[in-house]
Amino acid sequence: MKKPRTAAPRAASKPGRAATAKGAASSGKSAAAKPPAPAPASAARKPAPAGSSRAKTARNQAPAAKAAAAGTPAGASARTFASLAPRLGGGSGLLTGWIGLPDPLVAGLVAREDVDAVTLDMQHGAVDLASAIRAIPHVLAAEKPVIVRIPVGEFATASRLLDAGASGIIAPMVNSVEDARALVAFTKFPPLGQRSWGPALALNISGLAPNEYLARANALTVTLAMVETREAMDALDEILGVDGIDGVLVGPSDLSIALSGGAHVDAGHPDVWTALDHVVRRCRAVGKVSAVFAANGERARDMRLRGFDLVALANDTLQLRAGVKAMAEIARRD
Repeated sequence: MKKPRTAAPRAASKPGRAATAKGAASSGKSAAAKPPAPAPASAARKPAPAGSSRAKTARNQAPAAKAAAAGTPAGASARTFASLAPRLGGGSGLLTGWIGLPDPLVAGLVAREDVDAVTLDMQHGAVDLASAIRAIPHVLAAEKPVIVRIPVGEFATASRLLDAGASGIIAPMVNSVEDARALVAFTKFPPLGQRSWGPALALNISGLAPNEYLARANALTVTLAMVETREAMDALDEILGVDGIDGVLVGPSDLSIALSGGAHVDAGHPDVWTALDHVVRRCRAVGKVSAVFAANGERARDMRLRGFDLVALANDTLQLRAGVKAMAEIARRD
């Protein structure tokens, strides 16, 4: 079939509308300034303490209950593949590991920890298509769904990863309605998009017959557009309005660079927090997913309290270094 031409990502150029972008600075390490207080409890869900029985019960029961309600096919990999989309929304605060190292064993190890999903990073990480496809079974073996961030503009790669059993796609630098529609063309089957047929691995993983997979894949998989420029923030409502875009993910560091006109990278700048709260509100208003990257556990907790549905918990290299640092400090105590 004829493939639609992907829209070239656009550089942030025009100044943001006053409502969203008055000089925000975004993604990167948190600033020394204390972040502003989260939105009121009515607007953002307060997660249960990590060790509480309520939190453990919710983590154990929610995937099974929601999957059952959605008619998920039997089998561990099938349940896992279908578990992501039903759990997102309403300030769900799911955590995803973030993998940039290409060895599939790393993704599999992170998947065994207390995360709800694992994201493979093909944009800034060293993960390529082959290593991403090899990592998917390792993550599914730990009963966690897989999300993949594709390189900028490589929407056709999204189709191949969905064919391989990914449950979600993150596309960076989606700056306009045209970009959003071009992304959907490759991630959703008709009538929403024009995704080509060839999900050999996804059929095995999902346990669905071909016609059933065709009928259900659009709802079972998640397409997230990254909004990280002034132009994207200006077009946020229009991007969220595209059928087939299930939500947006904010890269606070890139957003901070864009909103400051390249003056700094500061994910903790007050204007960034303002922009992040705006994203949560707009997503909540139209029933779509809000997602964000967090550089450490404390910031990830802040993002969950603010009502984000999906929060990336740092990345594998940051976690590896933090683990070695903590162990070394303990070992060197007098």
